[in-house]
Amino acid sequence: MRLSCGSKRSLAAAGIAFVTILLSAPATLAESEPAQWPSIALSRALQAAGEVQDPYRQAEALASIARAQATLEGPAPAEKIIRRAIEVAGRIQSAEFRGWVLHDIVLAQIAADDPIGARQTAESINVPRPQSAAYAAIASLHIGSGDLPAAQTLALRISEPVARGDLLRQIVTAHCRSGDIEAARAILPGIEDKHYSALAYGDVAAARFEEGDLPGALSIAARAKRANRNEVYGRIALAQTELGDFAGALKSLQLINEPIAKALVQGRIGLVRVERKDAATGREMIVTAMRTLQEASLKTQLKLAPLAQLARWQASAGDEEGARQTLRNLRAEADRLPPGTGRDEVLDYIGRSQARIGDTREAIDAARNITDRVMRALLVRDAVSLHPGATTSSAAAWASEFSDPLVDAAAQFGVLSQQSLRGEQQPSLETIDAARAAVRRITDRELLPAAYAALAAVRARAGDVPGSREIFQEALTSAEALSRGDQIAAACVRIVDALNERLMFLGRSAVDKTDQTK
Repeated sequence: MRLSCGSKRSLAAAGIAFVTILLSAPATLAESEPAQWPSIALSRALQAAGEVQDPYRQAEALASIARAQATLEGPAPAEKIIRRAIEVAGRIQSAEFRGWVLHDIVLAQIAADDPIGARQTAESINVPRPQSAAYAAIASLHIGSGDLPAAQTLALRISEPVARGDLLRQIVTAHCRSGDIEAARAILPGIEDKHYSALAYGDVAAARFEEGDLPGALSIAARAKRANRNEVYGRIALAQTELGDFAGALKSLQLINEPIAKALVQGRIGLVRVERKDAATGREMIVTAMRTLQEASLKTQLKLAPLAQLARWQASAGDEEGARQTLRNLRAEADRLPPGTGRDEVLDYIGRSQARIGDTREAIDAARNITDRVMRALLVRDAVSLHPGATTSSAAAWASEFSDPLVDAAAQFGVLSQQSLRGEQQPSLETIDAARAAVRRITDRELLPAAYAALAAVRARAGDVPGSREIFQEALTSAEALSRGDQIAAACVRIVDALNERLMFLGRSAVDKTDQTK
């Protein structure tokens, strides 16, 4: 759809007026305090969104701004933006594009504590996939509040089997936790997706056992689809382990006939035995599980990540040297895999396993063989953050092996995250400066605004507010350098996300570790 010049000017003017109505003018940047920066960034995001002419891009930008606004300042300011987003979305020609924008508006309405409005918006979507995603978001809200019947009603309206299965499994879990096992059991036949069906059957079987009904638990396993039974028997074995019934757990373990599943359950049982002061038996169980899996007739690539998990447990059981050698052997095998996403993912998992047990040098070497730039940089960042006593200079030395400013910056973010996690010292200005210099060399302009904003926040926490204002100005300037209004708006929203001192880098936090398995 093409607009006349007059129409374009009218839309831009309306957008700017809309910004003026929604937000009072923030302090000038030179006078601002860090607490005002999110409002400054959102104000600029709204202005940029008002200048966007394409209704799809404008509505999408407004939806993301509304969601951030609700988190920052509460429902009232967000509601005005949401109404504007709905109005603009109505002009989107493509039903598919309109549906996904309305899904994003549903997320904003949930953030603004408006479940009724979110339901109405979801009902207005007439394309299955975005409507299913919107229903899933609302159903998750109901699960969190304990309204399981409402969640189940919505889940059953979802057409996509995986999304529906995910939600129904969550409902099963909630019923099991509340002790209503019969309600949970009644849902099981309706879960079509193989993965979530297996998990749900496992939830119910474990709950049966925890109530002292082992025959009932085994009956649930027998009623599961044959392909799901290994998962269910594994859950029973782990439930028995947690209650100290190691003999029963070993009997249930023998019912598992898939090598990877059996090895992982055996390793977990072994780790619990170590935790319960039977270290020798537990370690032997883990080593035996590893040896059996290594000998199993499976493709090497399928075995590497499970073996790395077992190595983590081996380290947690007190055999760090054995775990280090295991992981080094696994990485040598991973290096021989054909280049591509599969090899990158395996090397990333092995490298993270090495970082978690303190083998930083090997983790950095694993990153060197990963071809995906972002995955490589994130592994370096997290390996540095897990290294005791990592410094600006040691991080720079590790990063120098890659000749990539993305990795240079990632390594310094790793040091900053360690300093933040320690809590007993202020963030190092030297490290902030090193990270800032590396960020300036990154050529992907869309990464810069959030990275600068995170550094601005951490420098303010270090007590240098004037210096942090300079970096925040770089964040805004780098956002303004993007070519389109919707890109500027999105960058400003990312700035808001990054200002919470969570050290956002490449879209993920360097403080919130997602990889928390032992």
